[in-house]
Amino acid sequence: MTQEALAESAGLSPRAVRAIENGERRYPYPATLAMLADALGLSPDERLRLAGVVARRDTSRRAGRGVDPGRGRVGAEDDSPVGRRDLVADVVELVQEHRLVVLTGAGGVGKTTVARAVAAEAEPSARA
Repeated sequence: MTQEALAESAGLSPRAVRAIENGERRYPYPATLAMLADALGLSPDERLRLAGVVARRDTSRRAGRGVDPGRGRVGAEDDSPVGRRDLVADVVELVQEHRLVVLTGAGGVGKTTVARAVAAEAEPSARA
């Protein structure tokens, strides 16, 4: 799903979705996360994962006091294909059947996240 399609489905602007996905908007409102989760059709467990990946709004942002500079950043260890389990399963199957699989799409749609999930789930012989 593209950022534009997700934004339309969630009732948000493409710019808002892009800012959240790129980490530019580190403290989205809970209602914004709920709209994204609804648009993605997330299960309750996936909703919790999404809330854990995206930093919660910090109401006590004071110049440097108690602020963790890394908080809210989504690193490789935090990436998960929220709402894309079927896609990951399909790509794992392709990787096991074909020598080369190429993921394409516009910037920011989640190609790297999907590729990491596929690499983690694919059989070791498929990665050799």
